[in-house]
Amino acid sequence: MSQSKHNKADNITDLRQLRRERSRKRAIKRLGIFLGVVCAVSGLAYGVQVFFQGNYVQEINSFFSIFRPGDGYPVEVLGSNVVDMQNAGGNLAIVTKNRVVYFNPNGYKVEEFRHNLYNVDAICYRSKTLLYDRGGNDLKVYNGSQLVFEQKYPKTIYCADLSSGGNLAVATRSDSHTSMVTVYNSRFQEIYKWYSADGYIVDICLPASGNNMVAATIDTEAGELISTVHIFDFANENKGSRFDLRGELLVDMYFTGGDNSLYVLTDKKLYELSASAGAILNSYDFSNRTLWSYSFDNGIITLVIGDYVEQRSLDIIRLKPGFSNIQYASCTDHFIDVYSDSKHTYLLTDNSLHVYSANMEEIAVYETPDGGSIEVIGEDVYYTTADTVEKLTHRD
Repeated sequence: MSQSKHNKADNITDLRQLRRERSRKRAIKRLGIFLGVVCAVSGLAYGVQVFFQGNYVQEINSFFSIFRPGDGYPVEVLGSNVVDMQNAGGNLAIVTKNRVVYFNPNGYKVEEFRHNLYNVDAICYRSKTLLYDRGGNDLKVYNGSQLVFEQKYPKTIYCADLSSGGNLAVATRSDSHTSMVTVYNSRFQEIYKWYSADGYIVDICLPASGNNMVAATIDTEAGELISTVHIFDFANENKGSRFDLRGELLVDMYFTGGDNSLYVLTDKKLYELSASAGAILNSYDFSNRTLWSYSFDNGIITLVIGDYVEQRSLDIIRLKPGFSNIQYASCTDHFIDVYSDSKHTYLLTDNSLHVYSANMEEIAVYETPDGGSIEVIGEDVYYTTADTVEKLTHRD
């Protein structure tokens, strides 16, 4: 009998311990759920805050603006005032001497704002627009028509770049060095700075990811011109590379294929570089012919080379990454502008737009009276005249 009572007491004790253990586990579970809810709410609140502080709302509005009905083309824009036209994510950005206007494919005016910069240069995306006074001191970034960043630099601005991811790089003169570059993230916080001790910075280039930067400088040594390409890694200041191009004048640089493929154009050659490996992969020599014009579009490089003044003929050269299967065409009319995409090359000459296939076979010619420059978005070709922007559509 006593043994039975002892076992019963033990069972009661075990039951109490089991209940306490279960209560403890339930409390831990509730605490975990509570903390999870707190984290989720905090994350949601932060996401909402970032959403409204960032350019996502403007991106959405700009996307849907493409489909709004308008009065069609032509649209009235004084052609002599047009500095540049760019594809801004499906809308057409027109940069003039005193304002920027965005039109959708239907001629609907999406945005318009004045910039009041003397020698304006621009980079336009669907929602963000970088404007700066080349040779001046003023720089502005707009989110739609809202001014989100403005800076008046104490020294002259040489050049600037805005990546599609939002990073901003600005090259200016410097008190202590020949020139310098300041890099900002998408919230315009300074994240990197580089001083050039020798050559002057003539161009800077940011990839979409914003993990690195390329800066080009020009200097002279013993009477010889030297263009130098500097590649920087923001995460590792000791990791980078440089290329000296002796006797060549750097004209432009262009990133494609993510962060890896970098194209460097000089007055004598076109180079394809691996930015990650720090190596020259390919080059195309102009063979002592004059670089007349060029375009970097959609991963296609188009060069216009020759001597139209004396020979009345120019070579239109279409290159793809790797520089394989190079295609050529000849232009004997007065050249004005050129543009390429994956399927076509568009050549604007006096009063005519010539459309070539990817193999540079002419497939169509359109009359473009008084055409001044072109921009292509999808199948639509936009071109300026004396007082309007016109649009024509080419379909194979």
